[in-house]
Amino acid sequence: MGQPISVLIISDSDNEIRPLLDTMIKGGYEPTYKRVETTAAVQSALKEASWDLVLYDDAVAESEAFSAIALLRETDNNVPLIILSDVINEEVVVRSMKAGASDYITKASLSRLIPAVAGALQETIDSRQDQKYHQDIIVDLRKGLEATVQAISTAVEIRDPYTAGHQRRVSHLACAIAAEMGLASRQIDGLRIASAIHDIGKMYIPPEILSKPAKLTEEEYNLIKKHPKAGFDILKDIDFPWPVARIVLEHHERIDGSGYPNGSTEEDLLLESMILAVSDVVEAVASYRSYRPAMAIDVALDEIVSKKGIHYNILVVDACLRLFGLKGYKMIP
Repeated sequence: MGQPISVLIISDSDNEIRPLLDTMIKGGYEPTYKRVETTAAVQSALKEASWDLVLYDDAVAESEAFSAIALLRETDNNVPLIILSDVINEEVVVRSMKAGASDYITKASLSRLIPAVAGALQETIDSRQDQKYHQDIIVDLRKGLEATVQAISTAVEIRDPYTAGHQRRVSHLACAIAAEMGLASRQIDGLRIASAIHDIGKMYIPPEILSKPAKLTEEEYNLIKKHPKAGFDILKDIDFPWPVARIVLEHHERIDGSGYPNGSTEEDLLLESMILAVSDVVEAVASYRSYRPAMAIDVALDEIVSKKGIHYNILVVDACLRLFGLKGYKMIP
């Protein structure tokens, strides 16, 4: 028994196929194959099955051939493609290799087919292993990033025990709102990270102010208002794949320009920042604070409704209301 191999053969003649199959069998392979001739047929074959190897007979019309090669590379860039030709045509060789061919041999030298197939298959194995290796690295880096973010969030909450769990609950609600609004998964990932550490700048605020069981003085409140900029300064040089530092900077901005630290208006704010702003307010009003008891969720929702289109983006507020009113969303513990 030879090594099983599925082969898609792009050729305009069945007569060309038998010598190829015989050569592969002698070389230790057990091929199953399908012959196609047009780009449309190649497309159908790629949908029907996965292939270990593609052999292309350059006797096929050149326009069809290169269209088929391009289609193959768009569909699966790892499948090896070997060009078979009656003669060596330097121009066609160059074009074929640029288009994505793995090798180019003449039909008069079919003895080269087996080493060409073996080499191409090994390259495919190596390429897929490299891809898996890099994917594993990305997964590990993501886990490390999330663990680091969680550690930062915990450090912030240790300094402000009255808001323990605040950033986690805000992050959960913000991501739910973003999903309700149809944001891309990449945007939601960035929002998750940013909202999980949005109060990181409070590490610069004295803990006695953060946990003060009475109304803050104007001087103390002005100090609290510096935490978005402090958080931005901490995060700005970290090369996140999302605008995390900017989202943190803008989470206390209001669309009418009445927020802080920069008094930015709606057209200058990221959508993620406006989602975080609404989530932050809803969680803050509904949760216990050192200076007041927790409020009912209806009170929190009334707050964003009363300022909809003034402090808070209309679409964000409407999405938040749908979550609580129609979809039964509950704040996590």
